[in-house]
Amino acid sequence: MCATFSVALPVTLPELIEKIDFMPNSKLKINDVARAANVSVSTVSRILNNRPDVADKTRARVLRVIDELGYSPNTQAQSLAAGQARTIALLFPMPHARTTQLELDFFVSASHAASSQGYNFNLLVNDITPESLLNLYSKAQVAGVILMQIALSDWRVDLLRKNNLPFVMIGRCADNTGLSYVDYDFEGGVRAAFAHLQAQGHQQIGFLTRSQASYERGLGSAVRLRDGFFAVCDALQLAPIYREAETQMDAVYRATDDMLAAQPGLSAIVTVNGMTAPAIVRAARARDKQVPANLSVVAVGTNSIAEIIEPTLTTVSFPSAQMGTDAANMLIQHINSKDHTAEQILLPAELVERESSAPYTGNQ
Repeated sequence: MCATFSVALPVTLPELIEKIDFMPNSKLKINDVARAANVSVSTVSRILNNRPDVADKTRARVLRVIDELGYSPNTQAQSLAAGQARTIALLFPMPHARTTQLELDFFVSASHAASSQGYNFNLLVNDITPESLLNLYSKAQVAGVILMQIALSDWRVDLLRKNNLPFVMIGRCADNTGLSYVDYDFEGGVRAAFAHLQAQGHQQIGFLTRSQASYERGLGSAVRLRDGFFAVCDALQLAPIYREAETQMDAVYRATDDMLAAQPGLSAIVTVNGMTAPAIVRAARARDKQVPANLSVVAVGTNSIAEIIEPTLTTVSFPSAQMGTDAANMLIQHINSKDHTAEQILLPAELVERESSAPYTGNQ
């Protein structure tokens, strides 16, 4: 099965394309098989669809030719012709053409999970409307969708639930009754990060969190990270020191510099975006602080990111590849099940200690 991507914006995803295994003989057409087997195209089509009205000798000859040529029929085209889709889509509106490792992990793992079960996979990155979302189903373009960037109150979820259409979420709403999702325990992740640093003797710990716009949108991950932060400060009796920042490096640099200027005794920072850790390190060095000698850093992030950053990054692990795989498998099970039961997976936090965090020495 070939994994395909339908991108509705002119974005470039070369890293993603390189990671997807395409069938080597996908350029072969059904006409090529018919010509090599000396039969009509309609005969090949009947055999591919396992129709009984074909002679055994003819069927054996055509199947042998298919095997020799390595022909892989376009399952998506076949299913569309039959009025049935064997395609799932991941809806992930992207405001920019660049993708992060975290996003690539989601895309690639979901694609491979779909492919392994005989489904095509489309990545849709355009802003979608209620009409266009419903059209994906009514015009047999998809059998189901995976939704990302879930808001606590999300119109996409309400619309699909109302119309009883198959979907799953990476993330979750405020009310998840009857809904299937895979999500990360953000509150638990924040607790694990702060508990680790306090156990190392740190008492002034800063928090770099999502932008105010994320909260205003009601983005579930942003709200849960913020709520987790205030809860852990109360539980550990820590002063709530934090800054909000966009995900760009320069925004994180400015937020870090501002926090260090305002809190000279700050000895540790927890960031919700591991990709921007280099900006934190750079801002610290600009103020004659080294990581981790004078400033410990812990991030909510993936292990693949953490191991390529210098110094290697202590993380509360975010298993993005597992989430993509689980979501795709969950969705396909939903599509194929007549008696669907909602499945909800909340992945626990796992702290992985590396070079960027160290015990408090008083040299901050």
